[in-house]
Amino acid sequence: MRILFIDKHPLIADGFAALISSFEDWELRSATSAEEGAELLASFAPDIAILDFDLGDDSGLKLLRKASCWPSQARCIIYAPGDDPVLAGIALDVGAKAFVSKCADTSQLIEAIKVISDGGTWLPPNLLQDVARLRTSIDGRNRGLTDREFEVLRSLAYGETMGEMAFRLGVSYRTVSNDCGILREKLDAKSLPELIRIAMSRKIL
Repeated sequence: MRILFIDKHPLIADGFAALISSFEDWELRSATSAEEGAELLASFAPDIAILDFDLGDDSGLKLLRKASCWPSQARCIIYAPGDDPVLAGIALDVGAKAFVSKCADTSQLIEAIKVISDGGTWLPPNLLQDVARLRTSIDGRNRGLTDREFEVLRSLAYGETMGEMAFRLGVSYRTVSNDCGILREKLDAKSLPELIRIAMSRKIL
């Protein structure tokens, strides 16, 4: 099985390499940036790709959304800083097959690899109920946001830029910028990253 590990911290990649060294049929390649990771996705064609949630130059979620660089057989694990059911739900919505916290025991990462390699989906046991509840809830649409604002907020959370959003929606960049400005006012956020953090903390997303 071919595994691609993309993390901005080389030491974490080295630790993972040591962790799986006993699996003789697992072949590992690693990358420390989204750009390098995208190149290996195309050339190495992994069966499993483990993506750091924050790659520094990009995000694991945004790289996952770039479907054109993904081999058809690749299944993705988002490797995140903590156990956040909102982030886990977003990861699954974007196309990940597993969500693993860096704070968890390493056995969870191994288990996730095995489960998704067999075609399944894996989440930490402590997040299963919260993620299921959040993914089926429509409460976020009723917290003072219009459907359009909610769509813009979700798109930002998925890593879409305002320019990409304007092109997809067939509207001007200024229109999307205005929508984001209104969202910042409604949620009292000074920047787009803060806007997403506030939306997640309030469970709007």
